[in-house]
Amino acid sequence: MTLIKSISGIRGTIGGPAGENLTPPDVVKFTTAYVRLIARRNPGKKLTIVVGRDARISGEMVSNLVEGTLLACGADVVNVGLCTTPGTEMAVIGKKADGGIIITASHNPRQWNALKLLNSDGEFLNDAEGKQVLAMSEEEDYDYPAIDAIGHVLSREDFNDEHIRRVLALPLVDVEAVRKRRFKVVVDAVNSVGGIVMPELLRRLDASTLILGPPGSGKTTLLRECVRSLSDGGSRVGLVDERGELAACRLGIPQMDVGAQTDVLTGCGKSEGIYLLLRAMNPQWIAVDEITAPEDIRAMEEASYCGVRFLATAHAFSPDELRRRPLYRRLRELELFQRLLILSPDKHVTMERMA
Repeated sequence: MTLIKSISGIRGTIGGPAGENLTPPDVVKFTTAYVRLIARRNPGKKLTIVVGRDARISGEMVSNLVEGTLLACGADVVNVGLCTTPGTEMAVIGKKADGGIIITASHNPRQWNALKLLNSDGEFLNDAEGKQVLAMSEEEDYDYPAIDAIGHVLSREDFNDEHIRRVLALPLVDVEAVRKRRFKVVVDAVNSVGGIVMPELLRRLDASTLILGPPGSGKTTLLRECVRSLSDGGSRVGLVDERGELAACRLGIPQMDVGAQTDVLTGCGKSEGIYLLLRAMNPQWIAVDEITAPEDIRAMEEASYCGVRFLATAHAFSPDELRRRPLYRRLRELELFQRLLILSPDKHVTMERMA
C-alpha cells in the first residue's frame, strides 16, 4: 500500500488502484475534505486558496486536479505554479488567502507526489485539523455547489521573484557583504524548484557554483539548468561545451535550451575556450563541464582576476577524495570555489564549504 494519510498531508505513488495510491479520485476526495474544513472555519465566506507545486513529472496533472476540485467546491484559486514550499506559504499570507495546498513529495522518488495542506497563516494544519480532514474524506454525503457558486481562478502568477526579494530584504542578509566575499555556492535541486529559484538568487548575490559527484549522478543536467536560468535571468554566460553534452550544438545551433544570452563554444578545450570567451564575449559567468586538467584551473584563475564567476563540475565521490587529488589543490588555494554540492550515486545530496 503506497498511500500514506497523516496530519502532515496525503502522499502516495501515482497510478494503481484508487484508495491504495495517489490516484485522481484520491486527489479529489482529500482536496474536497480540506475545503470543507476551511469552509467550516469561515462560514459564509467566499474562500481563496493558493496552489503551488514542485517540478516532478506528475506535478502539473495533480495541480490541475486540485485546482478543478477547489473550483468545484466554490473556492477561488491563486495558482503560483512552480514554487518552493516556503514561497507557497508566503503567498498564502501575501494574498490574504484562507489556506493553501502545496503539491510536493519533497525528497521522495519521482513516482511519488503529495498534498500538503496549509491554514490561513501559511502553516501546516495542526493535529486536530489534520484528523478532521481524514475523517471528512471518508464521508460521502457532500453536495457540491451549483453552477452560480463555483469558484474562479483569480490569477496565475510566479511568486518566486517575490520570494527572492523578501529573502534579500531580511535584516540578517547583508547582500553587499556577501558580494564582497564572492562566495562560491552549490545548489541542491532535488525535485527541482530550487533549480529554478537558486540560480536566480545566486545571480543576484554574484556567487560561483561547483557541482561534485561521480559519473551518472546528474551533474551535467543540473549545470545545464543553472546556465539556462542565469542566461534567461539576464546574465551574460559563456559556455565551453568541450564534449557537446551541454548544448548539443548542430550546425552551430544549440539543440538543448541553455538560455537566450548564452554564447556556446563547442569542439574546443576548456582552457582555450575560457581564454576565447574572455577576449571576445565579455561574459559575466563562464560554465565548464568536468575540470580535468591543470590548464583548466590556470585559465579559470586568469578569468577570476577579470571578475568572472564560474559554474563547473568535478568528478569525485566525496570532498575527501577531492582534497586528496593533486589536481584540485590549486582550486582550493585560489578559493575559486568555497562550497560544494555533493551528488551521491544514490541521488542523495549534501552541501558543505570547500576547505
